[in-house]
Amino acid sequence: MTKTYQYIQPYTQSYYLSNDLVRQQEANKVALGDILHLVLQTSNLHDKALRQQFSTKAYVIQPHQTWIITNNKIEIFEWPQINQTIDIQTKIVDANRFFVIRAFEVCHQGQLMMQIYTQFAAIDFETRKIARLNVSDIESVLGKTNPIVFNKFKIEANRVVDDKQQFEIQSADIDENQHVNNLVYFRWAYDAITPVFKQTHLLNKIEMKYVTELLPEHTGSVKTYFLENSVVQSDQVIYNETLDKEACHIRMTWTKV
Repeated sequence: MTKTYQYIQPYTQSYYLSNDLVRQQEANKVALGDILHLVLQTSNLHDKALRQQFSTKAYVIQPHQTWIITNNKIEIFEWPQINQTIDIQTKIVDANRFFVIRAFEVCHQGQLMMQIYTQFAAIDFETRKIARLNVSDIESVLGKTNPIVFNKFKIEANRVVDDKQQFEIQSADIDENQHVNNLVYFRWAYDAITPVFKQTHLLNKIEMKYVTELLPEHTGSVKTYFLENSVVQSDQVIYNETLDKEACHIRMTWTKV
């Protein structure tokens, strides 16, 4: 096996969900933010392992660049519980000059609990602009696969907001890339939904589209919209009040209990 094939080989890490993790609504459910943190940790470990296999010039991104997330699609089949050991497997499933898509599977004792697709881009530290990726090696081994599609969604102009909450960016919200961490967007959105709604609905699917950065000096808000037809959906826009533009759009699909 050549080094190049390391890009598409599955990489797995196991994690024990200890009693000190944050809980979701029910007593033994691990908070989704903690699970997603472990997912990204697995991605970082795989990326670090891959970097050791290639020269600096040959690797998909360069030292002055870093990964950022542009799209997330998460399906929840069963919620991880406290005191379980989960396996998180990741591999690269698609790539082009601007994006790499990773697939993640969260399993417990061989049973699939979550399926996640995450689209990554690279940002240049100096210009803070999206950088082109060196993907010729990846493309040579990916072969033909069904494309991963991230839905395009937006709020209709005439739709009335159901709730709006302001938030202040805290120092703990800022990551090593000097902007608000991706998981913070989800936390703001999830926390903006009332406990009563979350107690009477089961979260099945999350789609997140990241549009622009939120920096430490910015202020923002969460606008929440509900749609209850054949499916129950919450659309939430994380809005950058300082720049007067959308920062992130999060759509969650729910089942009424």
